[in-house]
Amino acid sequence: LHSSGDLTTLLIDDDWLDPRFAERCAPLMESDVGMCFSKAQMVDGATGALGGVIYDTVCPGTGAYRVKSVERNLLRTIISPSVAIYRREIMIDALTMGRLPLQEHEFFCVGPDRLMTLLSMLRYQKVAYQDEPLSFLRSHPESITVRAHRKPETLDAMMDAYQEYDDYYKLMKRMRLLHKSVWAFRQFRRRVFGWRKPRI
Repeated sequence: LHSSGDLTTLLIDDDWLDPRFAERCAPLMESDVGMCFSKAQMVDGATGALGGVIYDTVCPGTGAYRVKSVERNLLRTIISPSVAIYRREIMIDALTMGRLPLQEHEFFCVGPDRLMTLLSMLRYQKVAYQDEPLSFLRSHPESITVRAHRKPETLDAMMDAYQEYDDYYKLMKRMRLLHKSVWAFRQFRRRVFGWRKPRI
């Protein structure tokens, strides 16, 4: 919230970044790009052993992609804020929005992380991807994701919460089309009939 630049990231306390992360990702953040994320290396929190690489199939390679071309993959993947650079305004809006207008499903810490990706997709034409494992996500017993996977009902609750945010994204896409149509009609009416002062 106190950052002064246009680009920012949110590093969750059990994760860390390669020193080259900003150097490799920031140049991809052109004016029409809402976020840039990288591959991530899983790390065993107890032993420090490296595990598998994730986010390696979301985009075909390093570069900026139109949202429409990678939207399906992004909606199938929960991008951790620890692996991405976002626009400052996106981060602030995601962190301060609170509950969705008609939200029914909630889960601890689910929401702002997903909104950062979804708002980037809504407001900007492109997302960018760096095809290098520049982020390290630590897996340990107290991780929210690890704990959620211990019980089927807990995992279902977490995924229901994420699904509600995805549904909100799809609804906002439809609302954007409707808004453009309504605004165009208002502009047409104004040209034909003139400005009508709203009633107070």
